[in-house]
Amino acid sequence: MSNESISSALLFGLLTTVTAVASGCSTFGADDDSAPAASLPGRDPAPGSEAQGPKAPPVGGPADASELTNALGVFVAIRGNPAADATREHPITSIQAAIDLARRVGKRVYVCGGTYEEAITVADSISVIGGLDCTANEWRSGGPVTRIASPSSPAMRATDIVSPTRIEGIDLVAPNATAPSQSSIGLLVVNSLGLVVARTAITAGDAAKGDDGVEGAQLAQPLAADGRNIVDARECPNAICNPAWELSVPGGVNVCDGVRVAESGGAGGSGGAWRIVNDVARFRFVLYAANTAPRPPIDRSGAAGVDGVDGAIAGGLRVTLDGYAPSDGHAGTDGAPGKGGRGGSGHSPDPQIDANAPGVQGVWRGWSGASGGAGGCPGLAGTPGKGGGASVAALLVESPITLDGATLVSARGGDAGLGTFGGTPTGGGNQGSDAGFAFLTHPAHGGRGGMSGVSTNGSSGPSIAIAHVGPKPIMQGASKLTPGSGGAAVAERSRTDVGLTKTIPATPAGVSTDFYGM
Repeated sequence: MSNESISSALLFGLLTTVTAVASGCSTFGADDDSAPAASLPGRDPAPGSEAQGPKAPPVGGPADASELTNALGVFVAIRGNPAADATREHPITSIQAAIDLARRVGKRVYVCGGTYEEAITVADSISVIGGLDCTANEWRSGGPVTRIASPSSPAMRATDIVSPTRIEGIDLVAPNATAPSQSSIGLLVVNSLGLVVARTAITAGDAAKGDDGVEGAQLAQPLAADGRNIVDARECPNAICNPAWELSVPGGVNVCDGVRVAESGGAGGSGGAWRIVNDVARFRFVLYAANTAPRPPIDRSGAAGVDGVDGAIAGGLRVTLDGYAPSDGHAGTDGAPGKGGRGGSGHSPDPQIDANAPGVQGVWRGWSGASGGAGGCPGLAGTPGKGGGASVAALLVESPITLDGATLVSARGGDAGLGTFGGTPTGGGNQGSDAGFAFLTHPAHGGRGGMSGVSTNGSSGPSIAIAHVGPKPIMQGASKLTPGSGGAAVAERSRTDVGLTKTIPATPAGVSTDFYGM
């Protein structure tokens, strides 16, 4: 609220009080049933129209018997009738309906003892006085408790209350939260400085736990990720080599979950070709003329995929104009697919091994190298934990209201939702086999997929008797503040995947305090 608005509000309150005194009214008003007809219950103007009579003077304390008149107030009782005219003799049953009526006719709201199951929105200059005895229509103070058991949170809301407005003799109770991360707030006040809450008990319910995160999907390694085995040396029939023998052996391939493509394994080198030009039979001496040199293998690093980044720790306490905003954890990022392993080398045929070849001219193809394995599938990050809700008896946003002999009790803050480690990366495809061929350069395994970053826990919710953004309230009388316990702490958790350990940081317990300034 701007300074200009605050000054205007104070000036309005002062002028209202001066007018009341100048007209001969007491601080609380006189027992005068001769008010203009338009201001009497039962003669209500059309909704939205301005009141025809003067407003009831501001309330400065408990209601005196002389004030409990049809001229000054509208009346509410459990035994009333929703369609009644809200007089002493014919009270209505809803406090909110009475506030809406009083706002149009410029009166107060007087409430008989009993339990009213409704959420309340306070109107500027419309005081609500409870704890009255309405036995046999003889309205007087000192009655049973007026209890507002709200089905929703906040139980009572007040916005832009700039004129003197009093809430007195009310037992206000907010419900326990039921939806994940939901808060329980007794009284929410925004941009108000004219509100006085006196002889009133405000009780918040338990807040709700935040949802746990959901682990990332676990990707599987397909068999195609493995490299292929060596192709043996052989004679080409009729001096014509099969083209497949001339090519490198393809490397393993890996398309993770149909979307993430890992680097393929390196292809094996092709074998060289030799042509027999002379064969001295039975002397194990064969003359070869070089024809084609072995093709080199495709080289790959076989490195691990890039690891994901851990999510940030959940933030602190935050409020909005609708109440408390739970602080959720933050998501880590996915790992990257792994890199393919290198291919093995090919080789020309060995004359000594092939010395028993037929004594005819022909072409022989050497060994094609085995291929490398494809890169592994990455770990996929899970979702973060959600923040627990808050239990707050009174949440004041730029509202230095006055609390006079009030009792404020908060319950338990909501527990934090747990974060997640993410899926485990796979280790990369196996290399093809070339066992027994020591003279070859061997293929290599694919690199593992990247580790996912962890997604963090939400924050544990607070339990606060009075939370305020801006000035503290003005405390008068024997007001009592009783906070409950904050949401539970969460210990650090660790897990080891593919030989590496990742950790979700600890989360402290939620705040528990009488006052908390945000």
